[in-house]
Amino acid sequence: MLKKIFISIIILCSLQFYEMSLLGGFTRMFHLMGIGIILLLIIVYGVYDSSLKFKPHFTIFIIIILLSLPTSMYIAKTQHNQSIPLSLIGQRHMYYYFMYFAAHALKTRPKDIERLFLYFGILFIGLYFMQMVAFPTKIFSVTIFKDRGTIRIFLPGLTFMVFGYFYTLQNFLEKNNVKYLIFNFLSLIIVILLGSRSLLLVVLLVTIINLLVSRRIKSRALIYMLAFVGAVLIGIIFKNIFVQLIEATEQTRRTGMENVRIRAAIFYLTHMFPNGLSYIFGNGVASGESEYAGRIFVYTSKYGFYLSDIGIIGNYITYGVLFVAGVLGLLWRVYKTKVESSLDHIKYFFLFVFLALPTGGGFSESELIVVVCLSLYVLDVGSYFNKKQEQLTN
Repeated sequence: MLKKIFISIIILCSLQFYEMSLLGGFTRMFHLMGIGIILLLIIVYGVYDSSLKFKPHFTIFIIIILLSLPTSMYIAKTQHNQSIPLSLIGQRHMYYYFMYFAAHALKTRPKDIERLFLYFGILFIGLYFMQMVAFPTKIFSVTIFKDRGTIRIFLPGLTFMVFGYFYTLQNFLEKNNVKYLIFNFLSLIIVILLGSRSLLLVVLLVTIINLLVSRRIKSRALIYMLAFVGAVLIGIIFKNIFVQLIEATEQTRRTGMENVRIRAAIFYLTHMFPNGLSYIFGNGVASGESEYAGRIFVYTSKYGFYLSDIGIIGNYITYGVLFVAGVLGLLWRVYKTKVESSLDHIKYFFLFVFLALPTGGGFSESELIVVVCLSLYVLDVGSYFNKKQEQLTN
């Protein structure tokens, strides 16, 4: 129970307590507090717990990602005149990668971790609808605006809903229990209400792949029929939003803005690197009121070029080659890790993360980092028991 409480607190800190308006500036303090709890757990459980530990298969990739921090911080200091303290604060999201080591120190039951993810997914859905009903009053200090026929709310916690979506989808495919479809249906509603074409496309693509290749579907005809009926119902209910999304696509094409992400990538790749070394180590995180941060602000406000919109390229510009190598190596190891089919939903979640790399910078956000690190621990445990089972059968 205590371990689940620790993990829940860390998750809330990684989400900065959903940036509730009532908390004001305290959200950053909670964010830093989460890092302190992680480091404390590693020390306490690492020193005093001598019980069996599962082999961590992803350590090398986590270390490579963490090594990108001091190297990129050096470039920010020497080439962009940003102080070390500002960089240390600016890259605070990245310290949540230590959660992987904390997870192995805690040795929480994998099922408990997955249930926590599901509960936080349910909480996200509830808070999202709460904010939608309350609009234009803002319960959370996040970006909210009307666009594309919907109210777009960029609330922390979406990653937990996406994980819960694949978790409940897998359970439904295995057990044909309609109760799991409730979460799936609500999750798809949120994805549509967010008005993000890329997010909707990736979620639907991974869902289709899951339906086509899943090894544990009991009644494939029933699943396909329900999927078709669900798609028709969603299309009817949210017809206006889909029409607005299509119109938005056509409008950006007419105005020549459809390649804004490509233009942003080209701009940053050609304007951000002061010397050859920065092409290897990145430029560091622009933080605080430094001249470097001011320059990035001008690029975003004047041209609409956001580093977060160009996904893994934005990560490369910030953290360099080491970060990209660590992320891609981690995803490759996930694919190669052998586990029971009951953990297939985790691999589908990582497939979603991989397909979202071109447009999402999640690997540098504490929310996704926590989910990734805890999911890697679950795969490590699953790999251990899978090998034990193979030894028994042989």
